[in-house]
Amino acid sequence: MVYPRKESKKININKIIMNNKEFNYTWGSTGFETLTKWIIKDVLPAQSFGICSGPPAGFKTFWAAELAYTVSTGQPFLGYTTYEGLVVYIAAEGQAGIKKRIRALEITNGVAADNLAIIEVPVMISRIEERQKIINSIHQMEQEKNKKVVLIVVDTLARCFDGDENTPRDMGNFIESCDAIKNMTGATILCIHHTGKDDSKGARGHSSLKGACDFEFFIRRKAGSLSYTLKNSKQKDSEEIADTIVNLDVVDLQFTCDEGKPITSLARTVSPTSSDNGERHKQCPYYQLLVKVGRSCTRLEFRNVIKQVISPNFDGAARKRMSTAISRLVELNLISIDKCSSKTDEHVLALIS
Repeated sequence: MVYPRKESKKININKIIMNNKEFNYTWGSTGFETLTKWIIKDVLPAQSFGICSGPPAGFKTFWAAELAYTVSTGQPFLGYTTYEGLVVYIAAEGQAGIKKRIRALEITNGVAADNLAIIEVPVMISRIEERQKIINSIHQMEQEKNKKVVLIVVDTLARCFDGDENTPRDMGNFIESCDAIKNMTGATILCIHHTGKDDSKGARGHSSLKGACDFEFFIRRKAGSLSYTLKNSKQKDSEEIADTIVNLDVVDLQFTCDEGKPITSLARTVSPTSSDNGERHKQCPYYQLLVKVGRSCTRLEFRNVIKQVISPNFDGAARKRMSTAISRLVELNLISIDKCSSKTDEHVLALIS
């Protein structure tokens, strides 16, 4: 018996291809009022990518360890508010050292780092199988803790880099892979990186790295001391924070080596200080504008002057920059706000002598 051949269902290939090529989009200024989400307020934006660079033995990992620890515990970082979440620290070099640094922070602050996961091997982020492995590991961590991973620290970029840092192709592959991990997990990625022989030129490698950064920090250790200066050289959607001097102290880890000598590490035990006491921020255009208008004015008057001098097309981004600048100048005790009215536009901004 011969069965009649069934007609195969026709598939509209063009429709499938078109669906795969559609992007999400919005019209005009829709969404302009969306505020920047932060992991650390004014320091580390959520779901972003950036680097911290500096010379070798310059305390970069001590800075990164404290940052990772404070995010995982919800404690303030150098005085800035943190939003707690799981943290993944890829310790591609100095695996034993990072745990000692974390332990020093636990002793100093009295809070265990139970939400800080440490991966003690290099992860070649540009390789598809390694990239997927880290994504799978993050999903497993989130299931175990019933929390989201908000930060991934890559220490160092060089030990997790596959290829030549100076070529646009290899650096582009690395950046694209970091973006893929960021998009799949919703986490911020912070890479600890080295400077070249001339550290005044910043992070080594192809210039596309800096171009891709949402934020960038630089650390310089003070020669012969246990202190370093933190510089924020880039914040894509906000004002850079003021330069900060951080002093570290020796912390006894409360156990000894096989010779009975105490094992120690370093951690910050006192509040950081501004290296310029706000002087750098006095040069910002918003501060200078307030000087020119006569040292005080209402918020509405200030905004109108900004429209004339700084941002003729005063859009949502310009409004956000103005608000951020005002908040930072108040925080640095450079200006005051007299909330003499229930209307924000009638609040009076004034320089503090």
